[in-house]
Amino acid sequence: MITPSSINPDKTFIGKSGLMRRVNKFRVCGVDGSGPIGDVFYTPIDRSGKEGKEKSCYSGDFARWAVSEVNAQEPLKPGDRVVMHTCYEARKEKYKDKVWTVESEPWDLCGSEVVRLEGYSGGFATEYLKRVEA
Repeated sequence: MITPSSINPDKTFIGKSGLMRRVNKFRVCGVDGSGPIGDVFYTPIDRSGKEGKEKSCYSGDFARWAVSEVNAQEPLKPGDRVVMHTCYEARKEKYKDKVWTVESEPWDLCGSEVVRLEGYSGGFATEYLKRVEA
């Protein structure tokens, strides 16, 4: 849970790959204005400084993204070999301990940083990928 004192409008959070999100406003739950933060409205900013359209997310999602720096690893890049961890897919027998090859640079998809993996359809959130040695 994020409290109003832990986030300010105009604060920019920078992800481990260099993607940024500038907070525009947030909604506080509770009638007295002291409750937890509900929705966070932010502007995504790519590595070249280009701003995207305003987005919103529930504060729990934003908090997970904002504190991802704690477990930072070098940004993933094409050719890196990774395994899935701590996600639904990592528990499936089909994907358990499978080594994947990253095919793309990271990008922002609906508030999550994702990459394309060889042999996997769509983008996959980088927070659930761990680089492995070849």
